[in-house]
Amino acid sequence: MKMTRMEKRNKGFSLVELIVVIAIMAILVGIASPRLIKHIEKGKVSKDTQTLDRIHTAITLAMMDPEVMAADDGSQQMIEDILNYTGGAPHRLDHYTGSWLNCAFCKAVEESLGYNPFDMYANVDEHFISSPAPGHTLGIMSVQNDSLDGFALYLQWSDREGTKNGSFYAGDYNDIEDTSSVIFVK
Repeated sequence: MKMTRMEKRNKGFSLVELIVVIAIMAILVGIASPRLIKHIEKGKVSKDTQTLDRIHTAITLAMMDPEVMAADDGSQQMIEDILNYTGGAPHRLDHYTGSWLNCAFCKAVEESLGYNPFDMYANVDEHFISSPAPGHTLGIMSVQNDSLDGFALYLQWSDREGTKNGSFYAGDYNDIEDTSSVIFVK
């Protein structure tokens, strides 16, 4: 049986056609990848900013809790440490141990978050995804002026742009907005 001319041509793609399609797809992937990666990193920064905001809100609410303020277990001292830290450079949030972690203030914060961000033995870093440096990344600083009682939380070794060009931050509360080397919440 003889095949017609049309039936001979419908046998599939030639090797050259497949190579051209694969080359075009490779070029498109090469163009799209950097933008996709940048959007993924910005998403990580956004998630970490939300996590910092949740911690900041939990601490603020615990500071306003009447039961915490009435507790005689070191809660007021811990709040004073946060609001009036005068050690110069900002300090790590997770540097408390022992009985500090059982005070009403810590328990109120833990109840809000589901974990205790003050516990140096808890793996708080598992809640953050943008920082390339593991461990000791979550810090807290108090306001360095008399007009406002407050504090800021920051995530070191991560940056607000999602470029992983973060660094250690040793500035003060008033300068943190001028640096993009940390993610922060005031």
